[in-house]
Amino acid sequence: MPICTRCNQALPSSEFWHHTVKKTGKIRRENHCKNCSRIEYRAKYGPNAKESFLEKRRARWRRYRLKVKSEVLAYYSHGTMKCVCCGESIPALLTIDHINGNGRKHRESLGAGNGLHFYQWLNKHHPEGFRVLCYNCNCGRRINGGICPHIK
Repeated sequence: MPICTRCNQALPSSEFWHHTVKKTGKIRRENHCKNCSRIEYRAKYGPNAKESFLEKRRARWRRYRLKVKSEVLAYYSHGTMKCVCCGESIPALLTIDHINGNGRKHRESLGAGNGLHFYQWLNKHHPEGFRVLCYNCNCGRRINGGICPHIK
């Protein structure tokens, strides 16, 4: 009977995970038993794990999205990272505004939506006709017929 390398118990072969090696086609038995595998998996990815695989991946994507957005905002604000209208400088509140007011149609034509894909497209092409506005000024322009409510 094989011995588990983690718990040092002699167990039947059925208590070990088996898998087929792709190159040779041979069946290989793991060195540790199924129970030790489960304990290790739960410690690494379970609900009580300090940081699960999914949390790490979400954090990596969050950093990537923030990086792309900050690059686009820095380009279109010429490095100032401020709203053109009111001067707001909190990056979470800043957005990209279509100067001509055709944002929805333009994003639909790109198939980019209004999130990461749009910012990636802007970062790649750097077209004219965009500026940085805060969310309040951007929505205010849409509601107020193209004029920001800050402008009397």
